[in-house]
Amino acid sequence: MLTPKQTDILRFITDHQSDYGHAPSLRQIGTAFAITARAVQQHIDALKRKGVLVDHTPQTARYQLPSTTHALPLLGSIAAGSPNGACEQSDAYFEFSPDFFGPHDALFALMVKGDSMSGDGICDGDTAIIRRRTAMDDPNAIWAIRIDADEFTLKRIRMTPPTIALCPSNPTLREWSVSEDRIEIVGKLIGLVRRLV
Repeated sequence: MLTPKQTDILRFITDHQSDYGHAPSLRQIGTAFAITARAVQQHIDALKRKGVLVDHTPQTARYQLPSTTHALPLLGSIAAGSPNGACEQSDAYFEFSPDFFGPHDALFALMVKGDSMSGDGICDGDTAIIRRRTAMDDPNAIWAIRIDADEFTLKRIRMTPPTIALCPSNPTLREWSVSEDRIEIVGKLIGLVRRLV
């Protein structure tokens, strides 16, 4: 368990890392808390013993925050166009920091194919981050949808009982309707990752 001072120092380190991309120096910590470099080192050593800091690798600094990346299963491709098959098995993973998308236990990634959602800035080749969800709880969200148990697409949804309208955001494309019994909501789009080069 951390002492109140250790908690404050750890928060300072985490905030500095988030703002500047690297951990603060011992001098910066000492200045922020009006304590000596020796006292700072004692706190750093205690935080290492408690597992919230680790030795820096490579040895270019005295400490670093532990790695916090998570590996999401990359389940295949999802059409941002007409429905397309997507595999449920994964042998590839997409690594990310939980700072971006939150808890990872219900997340998976899919590669986007097509341009039907280009009006929402979703492009062919993007990686869609999906949070598993079985019920539509946000009418404005973009959903990963399974059609006929084996075809996947990424669309906004409009309920038109007894059908569901699948709505592209590309203005050159029209929505189409699918009967409710053919649709399974797989998850909600919560983020995109794009490779620029």
